[in-house]
Amino acid sequence: MAPPGIRAAPSGVLEAASLIRDFNVYAYRQAFASSQYGPGAAIGVVALLVLPAVTLVCLRLLRRQGEEL
Repeated sequence: MAPPGIRAAPSGVLEAASLIRDFNVYAYRQAFASSQYGPGAAIGVVALLVLPAVTLVCLRLLRRQGEEL
């Protein structure tokens, strides 16, 4: 439960944040833990392309709930 005056994030936003976090951990493990820098860099580029799209979805979800940005 959120503290008074603070609204909780919609579940879609939390799921997107969890997915991005897991994706970044996977990229780190590919690049540094297993010394495969090429695939790690490729995952980083994909994350760079996907992140703005996920951000826009999250912002739209917040606006639908009447949240001022």
